[in-house]
Amino acid sequence: MIELINKNKNSLNNNKILYLLLFVGVFILHIFFKFSRDDITYFSKILDKMSLISYLDMRYRTWTSRIIIETILVVVTKYIYLWRILDSFIILLLIYSINKLCFKEADKNNILLVLLITFLYPLIDLTGAGFASCTTNYLWPLSFMLFSFIPYRKYYFKENIDKRMWPLYIMALIYASNQEQCVFLILAINMIFLVINIKNKNNWKYPLIGIIIAIVSIIFIITCPGNSLRNISEINTWYPDYVNANIMDKIYLAIVSSVSILISNGIVMCLFSLILFIGLVKTKTKIYNILFGLLLLVVMSILFVLRFVSIISNNKYIIFDYTTKVGHVFKNSLNNYIILCLCLLLFICIFYLLYIVLKEKSIIPIFIILLGCGTRLIMGFSPTIFASGRRTVIFLYFSLIIVIIYLLKNICNKLKILEKNILNIIILLCLIVNISFLFLKM
Repeated sequence: MIELINKNKNSLNNNKILYLLLFVGVFILHIFFKFSRDDITYFSKILDKMSLISYLDMRYRTWTSRIIIETILVVVTKYIYLWRILDSFIILLLIYSINKLCFKEADKNNILLVLLITFLYPLIDLTGAGFASCTTNYLWPLSFMLFSFIPYRKYYFKENIDKRMWPLYIMALIYASNQEQCVFLILAINMIFLVINIKNKNNWKYPLIGIIIAIVSIIFIITCPGNSLRNISEINTWYPDYVNANIMDKIYLAIVSSVSILISNGIVMCLFSLILFIGLVKTKTKIYNILFGLLLLVVMSILFVLRFVSIISNNKYIIFDYTTKVGHVFKNSLNNYIILCLCLLLFICIFYLLYIVLKEKSIIPIFIILLGCGTRLIMGFSPTIFASGRRTVIFLYFSLIIVIIYLLKNICNKLKILEKNILNIIILLCLIVNISFLFLKM
């Protein structure tokens, strides 16, 4: 399962069959997913009341700049099986894109590995406003964005790019750029690859197109009157204290709330830390680096204990209860400093250990996690940080998921057969727990 380097490549036809089987499996899973909340009460009824153009005009003026996304949303919520088919395809596209970005070989073991690790993402987080509403606004932009980055992987391995794929890559960029967190990632990554491609004398037109699309989208987002009206509404409804928050408050909220959510559903973080620690043990390193690895486990344990204590004591503090409507602006109190330091120490440990385990290869995973953190940092500057809930952490989650795959790719050859089997069992158990939790909460 985690044997990442296979000397015998599978044929293209076998991979197509595997992806077809995966699509069938994901679609069967979708049979149990039902529309709920905004899917039923609002979006599915829109086209019965007004034309699509009238609806988009109203939303642009009063609520959101996500015009492209909401065009798709009001169509797919009208026909649940259309959403089930399309969402199954988008999840398959996500698996395909991550596999393409992480591995050079089209290997069935790599595909299955990506599938298993991908489904460790807590899908329950995408039920907050309804499955269709959340997937089209978060999961679909993520999938399209990663798909649009595939040309950069092809440049790296000096592979030819099928000219017929360029329109698909650009359309994927346009859809993904309609989402605020995604457009931040698209702008950052395309700016970096513009410089890299110019330096390496590769095609610089594609990253330039990505930058132009991102800038146009950002201007559209900033000037949209509906976004301003929504901010006022969300402040009054979810976060009245936001008007008094300064920059430190917003950074604090972004960091602490992000860690709170990662700890609340700790499967991804626990597996990430475990694999990182295994990599550390398998690396010839000094004893204090091992102690640094133990420090990571201690910090995580403290945060888990705090979370558990908050549940039994019904403490409504932000690190414990992310759903609070009031929130707690940063104050010069010992508790706030301790919690903020614990959160920062968690990421410091992660970055340091990645460097020890991967050496010069650590630049890529550290950069990926920093980008994921960036998508949450910008949420601290939005009053929708509470209104949008856990679903906005999807980009940070998948930065960790991609790094988990990257770690496995680099440490698997250091593991013995028994160790691989044990790790396989742990991954499967995590997957079973995650899927079970989804169905229990639906």
